[in-house]
Amino acid sequence: MGIRRLLEHSHAAGLIDIPHVLVEAVVLAVSIVGVAAVVGIGRLVSERDVALGALRRERDLSDSIINSLPGVFYLYDESLTFQRWNRNFERVTGFDAEEMKGRHPLDFFIGEQRQMLAEKIEQVFRTGAGEAEADFVCKDGRRIPYYFNGARVEIDGRPCLIGMGIDIAARKEMERELELSSQRLRLAVEGAAIGTWHWRPSSGEMVWSPRGYAILGQRSGGDMSYDRFLAALHVDDRARTDAAIRCALEGGTPYRIEFRTVWPDGTVHFVAARGQAYYDENGRPVRMEGVVLDITDQKAAEERLREQQQLLQLFVEHSPAAIAMFDSDMRYLVASRRWHIDYRLGESSLVGRSHYDVFPELPQRWRDVHRRCLAGAVERCEEDAFQRVDGSTDWVRWEARPWHTAGGDVGGLIIFSEVITERKSAQEALREADIRLRLAARAANVGLWDWDLRTNRVFYSPEWKSQLGYADEEISDAFEEWRSRVHPDDLAPTLRTIHDFVANPTSGYTTEFRMRHRDRSYRWILTNASMMCDAEGKPDRLLGCHVDITERKRNEQKLAESERRLRDILDSLQAFVGLLSPDGVLLDANRAAYERAGLRRQDVVGRPLVDSYWISHSPAVQARFADAIQRAGAGETVHFETTVRMAGERLITIDFSLVPLRDSNGIVTNLVPSGIDITERKRAESALRESRERLALLSRQLMSAHETERRSLARELHDEIGQVLTAVHINLQQARTVRDARATARLDQSVDIVSQAIQRVRDMSLNLRPAMLDDFGLVAAVRWYADRVRQTGGLDIELRTHTSGEELPSEISTACFRIVQEALTNVQRHAGARRVLIELSESDEVIRVSVTDDGVGFDVDAARRRAMQAVSFGIIGMQERVELLGGEFALSSTPGEGTCVRARLPLTAAAAPHARPGATGRGTFSGVQRS
Repeated sequence: MGIRRLLEHSHAAGLIDIPHVLVEAVVLAVSIVGVAAVVGIGRLVSERDVALGALRRERDLSDSIINSLPGVFYLYDESLTFQRWNRNFERVTGFDAEEMKGRHPLDFFIGEQRQMLAEKIEQVFRTGAGEAEADFVCKDGRRIPYYFNGARVEIDGRPCLIGMGIDIAARKEMERELELSSQRLRLAVEGAAIGTWHWRPSSGEMVWSPRGYAILGQRSGGDMSYDRFLAALHVDDRARTDAAIRCALEGGTPYRIEFRTVWPDGTVHFVAARGQAYYDENGRPVRMEGVVLDITDQKAAEERLREQQQLLQLFVEHSPAAIAMFDSDMRYLVASRRWHIDYRLGESSLVGRSHYDVFPELPQRWRDVHRRCLAGAVERCEEDAFQRVDGSTDWVRWEARPWHTAGGDVGGLIIFSEVITERKSAQEALREADIRLRLAARAANVGLWDWDLRTNRVFYSPEWKSQLGYADEEISDAFEEWRSRVHPDDLAPTLRTIHDFVANPTSGYTTEFRMRHRDRSYRWILTNASMMCDAEGKPDRLLGCHVDITERKRNEQKLAESERRLRDILDSLQAFVGLLSPDGVLLDANRAAYERAGLRRQDVVGRPLVDSYWISHSPAVQARFADAIQRAGAGETVHFETTVRMAGERLITIDFSLVPLRDSNGIVTNLVPSGIDITERKRAESALRESRERLALLSRQLMSAHETERRSLARELHDEIGQVLTAVHINLQQARTVRDARATARLDQSVDIVSQAIQRVRDMSLNLRPAMLDDFGLVAAVRWYADRVRQTGGLDIELRTHTSGEELPSEISTACFRIVQEALTNVQRHAGARRVLIELSESDEVIRVSVTDDGVGFDVDAARRRAMQAVSFGIIGMQERVELLGGEFALSSTPGEGTCVRARLPLTAAAAPHARPGATGRGTFSGVQRS
């Protein structure tokens, strides 16, 4: 009876599972075989108890693993009846354990996704594995994007499907944000006509967007290298651009430069380039990203933003999860296949191996995480860098939590991880896209907007708001923020344009309107937009950009006003003014040019100047104009006098100029012809020239007559009066022999008076014209006159001569002597000098005369004014005497530093009876200090 009660108690307690009939059999056996058999039965019972305990622990461990999984776990048989699921399944779906028992796996999905998953489940049972993405429909109606995987397993000989689902809502949201960012970036680049480029310095490879090729003037899709890029630039900009890029590459600074590019058709375009270098962990440059913008129109104050860009598309793939379970010593208990794949562990089993032996490179910080989690903590990280043994780096999203035994003790760790390197790369791409977007927005002054047509809410970028003078937080996302700021006169037509574009998105949306700035002024805005539609093709959102073109509008208005004023000014001129192309085609002309010729504007504009009515009267004139156009096109300013034809076949003389106009590169872009009617002036000049020639002839004849008269007078004084006075002097000396005291005194006084008279007559004769000049020549006459001045004036006079000794023409020797005579007279009267240097030199059919003193000097300009006012004739006399002989005269003096008189006369001047002042001679007054 004791045995029966023991067995029944054990069976009731669930320690053993023995049918009642077996209990009876055991009792009967005991009664037959005895107590020894009872001992054997007890041993069997003990072994059964140990096995049941192990089974319970295994089940508890399995439950702990399943319930610790971060995703949803499921197990169902071929009839699609749930066999197992974890607590996360209940938490996510909102169904409790009782409700789950009656649910079908496809009850959690709707529509096409339900059908797709039914096919996937069938595929798993057929092929052994499968995966899918679908929206998990919860009890409360929420739809959560999930990634599901599954595998076929055999349990008790029955095929079942075991799998796990991971929440990918965050990934889906990131993909949507990436797509939206891509749309915004594409719109910014298309609206701003920006080209993008990517360069790897190590290989020299450059990748350009189609617009980048266009900006460089290159064929899209062609091979592009750094050297080919430099070759596309203007030759004067290549070295500077190369230096700027390499400086940015080596210094880590942003690259900003403007350069010129020469297109195949020879046109030059200005380009603004911006770029940023990126470096590896060792600081070596690995690539440079940048944008280029054609700013040719900006240089001409006429911005055009009509080109569109194509950008690279960003695609991100989400990798599935990896799971591993460890004991308290961090030895593997189990690891999923994804764990093996993600961490490149191959197919070998990890069970029993230490996690730190498998990953000896594991950093200490992760070992510390394991220690804390084994103490009961739950830790996670959204992104963490994992340095591989081979030097590569993976980015990992992980969660570590303890698993507990049936007794509640920590049995070890469960680590859920996901290699998110690709997602990290996608985020980096998004960051770079944002950098490009900001760079493009700053470079092109572009503001972005994104209008959700369903909610009527609008995203306005910070640049959009700053264009109107507002900070980012000062303008909300209401549509009214835009509507209320549009100029009243522009609002209705702008709304009508938007309505037409929404109704017909293919027609394109580009318009200009005014918006009110914070300072109450209005700014002109150019906007471009593109449409995004939903899955049914209905307009969903409108993406656009704003560009402030106020300055362009002002420039256009100023240009129009300036052109109108310039036209009025040119038309008011009596001179002839026009504008030519570099090859000589007349682009425009003022009213005087064509009306005085009896022409209309349309008769001449657009036609070659050399074939025009004005100059076609003479082949020689046409040839001269053709030569002038060619020279001016090469950059030379041309000036000449010519005849042109006016109305009635009348010819007039014009002073013609042809001036080249250059752009900022120095390239000739236009020619400006101008002409002044000088017909009357030429007649007056001809009359004046004839008058001057007559005057010069009269002056030379007068001077010659003057010198002849002086020579005659000097001879008379010397020969006639001098002889008479000499005879009287002799008689008086003889009379002094009479011994009468009073008469003697009177005779002595008379002799003295006569002696003085004789000397005065001799001096007058010499001053009028020294006979020595005619008898012995210029050098002897100058030396005699210098000795005379030295004796009377006390001056130290030096004479230097370099002459041939041959007799000079009378006019030349007279002029040279008179210059020396006048100069020494001025030195005696005004200079206060101590020393004088006289130089006479003869060479190359020219004689040079100079007189230099060390006196007080004087103001040459003041002396010139006195001479012009007829106060002093000495300087004017010297200059006219030289110029009448075709020579050159110069006077230099500085107060306190003496004076120098110079003359240069041609020895052939005497043979030029019609020489006139200014014809071959030149006279100057100079105040330049001499050494």
